[in-house]
Amino acid sequence: MSIERVLEEPCRLSESVAWEIQRRFFQTFGPSAWTDEIVPYYVTTNAYVAKCYARLIVAWVEDILDLDADHGAAAIDPDEPIYVIELGAGTGRLSFLLAHELAILSQERKLPRFRVVGTDFAEANIALWPDHPDLHQAFAEGRLDGAMFDADFPGPLKLVHAHETLGPAPVKNPLIAILNYV
Repeated sequence: MSIERVLEEPCRLSESVAWEIQRRFFQTFGPSAWTDEIVPYYVTTNAYVAKCYARLIVAWVEDILDLDADHGAAAIDPDEPIYVIELGAGTGRLSFLLAHELAILSQERKLPRFRVVGTDFAEANIALWPDHPDLHQAFAEGRLDGAMFDADFPGPLKLVHAHETLGPAPVKNPLIAILNYV
């Protein structure tokens, strides 16, 4: 005979015991959650997924530019970056791969530049990125940046490399958000 035990009454995930356990886990383990293979990640952060996102983003931007041309309006400022924000970026692998793919496609198709901003609420994850040898060039070229973001306490994004703040004032170009892992 099985005995049913209720951990807690139904509630929003962000108000649950599971939410707090998850937060503590990622804050405690930081990048080692992935590097020690505790958290599976390959299926959500591989080059194929990055290419799919990049093609989707570029197609959307091209649609906007086509509409702009048809209506004589300018929804996209070519002198300003198009920000792609990844919430819950963890080690930054998908952000890096996406920044790489977007750089290739934007150059091939003569589109405005993209800046991918990987965010996480675990400070240890964000601190890792600027000094990581594989990410250094993307940071230096302005294709990649990082920022702290905690969904429990949202606020402006302070970019670690560019030393800019996104928000509360609006950015010039449409903002694209990816919640791949969140």
